[in-house]
Amino acid sequence: MMRINNKLSDQELAELIREGDYAAFTEMYNRNWENLLRFVSKIVHDEDDAQDIAVYYTHLRAHETGSSI
Repeated sequence: MMRINNKLSDQELAELIREGDYAAFTEMYNRNWENLLRFVSKIVHDEDDAQDIAVYYTHLRAHETGSSI
């Protein structure tokens, strides 16, 4: 598994994700999951549902960008 430099910008990570780089996807997810979960939790008011939605949304967005992840 390739290690990703955590100093890469989100835009640089997004480009790597479009190329199918799973390590870049993992780094981007790790950077943003807490904010996404907090946002979704405010809407659905259920931690388990919020986690499910956050994971689903993340994979949906990866698919929309053309990533093979």
